[in-house]
Amino acid sequence: MNTPTVYTKAEENLVRSTHKFKDCVFGPLMKILSWIGVSPNFIAFLSAFTLISTLIVAVQMLNPLIFIYGLWLHFILDSLDGPLARFQNRANASGAITDTIVDFLGVLAATIFTLQFLNMNSIIALCFAVLYLLEIYNSFLATLTQKQLEFGLRPRLLFYIVLTLDVMIGSAYTNPVLLILCIIMLPIVIWSFRHIYKQVNTK
Repeated sequence: MNTPTVYTKAEENLVRSTHKFKDCVFGPLMKILSWIGVSPNFIAFLSAFTLISTLIVAVQMLNPLIFIYGLWLHFILDSLDGPLARFQNRANASGAITDTIVDFLGVLAATIFTLQFLNMNSIIALCFAVLYLLEIYNSFLATLTQKQLEFGLRPRLLFYIVLTLDVMIGSAYTNPVLLILCIIMLPIVIWSFRHIYKQVNTK
């Protein structure tokens, strides 16, 4: 079965390369979830709910660890819905789009968290969130025009790791890392949009 395309070619190759590993890790759990009638969309909803609720509780209780735990639980759940969809033969483009939207919710929630707890530079945080959103927009645009991109950059996992390190050991990596990512992502976003535009307008 082909992976629904909301990914660049490089991302799609990476996603496919992890299928066997995820299917092996989550295999027994997927059988149980399928037996009790849990759908991939429910897992995606639970992932988003976990993310948003732990952010709200963390802000209310002024306890950043609550969100860190919720963030990684969200990441695990987000890693489960794809294998579950394949296991139940429900993998399709709409599911991939839902997964991508939940991914962005994770980045957005983590960005808000950095502003609340880590004294993140607001301009860098805003630029990163906007560039990440534009990366997703370019992917959707490429899908709609059937012009798949060669590569892109959505460094969600790196962001989560750096964020966790800053909270757990008191480091200060998030600001410089996100600044570097913004510098790298900006030309990629511009190139991707221009590449799609040129392909669409080429007769």
